[in-house]
Order: sequence, then structure tokens, then C-alpha cells
Amino acid sequence: MGLMLPEADLNEYLAKASDNQNHCIRQVRDWILAAYPQAKEEIDTGKWFGGLLTFSTPGGFFLYALGPRRADHTTLHMMPYYGAAELQAKWGPSLKKLMTGKSCMEFRTQEEIPEDALKDIFGYTETFIAQWEKMAAEKAAKKKKSQSKSES
Repeated sequence: MGLMLPEADLNEYLAKASDNQNHCIRQVRDWILAAYPQAKEEIDTGKWFGGLLTFSTPGGFFLYALGPRRADHTTLHMMPYYGAAELQAKWGPSLKKLMTGKSCMEFRTQEEIPEDALKDIFGYTETFIAQWEKMAAEKAAKKKKSQSKSES
């Protein structure tokens, strides 16, 4: 298992949420952690996702943000969805009514949660990470090669 919030911290965090938000957050959180058990989970204090639960790789690469927003809404931000045209093509039409941005959605009740889509997106996490790491390694190698040429 990754670095999950202690149950007491999670309960304290969710105590401020409505019953619907509490249930939705717990459900979606369970799916994220089932799909990517090595996730590092924390309560974000930054500008973009402040107050939300964030999930990242053990090395700190951002994957998901989840938490209460507005009165009785739950928000979910999904970097793997943002970075995968095939997921957008597959799920975009059915998620359109919930989307509030390119990779962010909001829902109010458990019935609104698109379970099939989310489980598929969460299941893509490791593929997304591998693709991102490959791209970063290629970029670093290209930069190193460029620096070597300029030094000679």
C-alpha cells in the first residue's frame, strides 16, 4: 500500500463534508486506491488543489484530486484523463454533463458517479505514468545530448 492518510485524519477531513460528499469521496477514493495502491495520499494546502485530497506517485507526480466543492458537490480532477486522448474519446461524450474543465468533474450523489468510466480511467493510471516517465526520460536525454554538443 502507498502512503494513505491515517483513518483518523480522513475522518476529521470528511467530518466537514455533507453526507453525500462523504459517501462520494469515500467511494471514489476506494476506487483510486484499488487501481493504484502505491498512491501517496495527502490533503493539499497549495493554490490549485487546496483543501482537496490529492493522490500522486510515490515520487510526487500528481494524478488525482478529490474533495468537497460548493454546497453538496464533490469534485474530481484526473490527470490521466487529461493526458490520454483515447480516454477522452471513449468517455468524453458520456461525461460531458459532469465535466467542469478538461479533466475535472463534479457530482452530487452516488447515483451521478460514472462508475464504469472512473474505474476505466483509474485503471489506466500505471499506463499513464509509464508514458509520462518515458517522455520525461526522452526529454532529459535530448537535453543532455544538446548540452554535450554545445560544450564540444
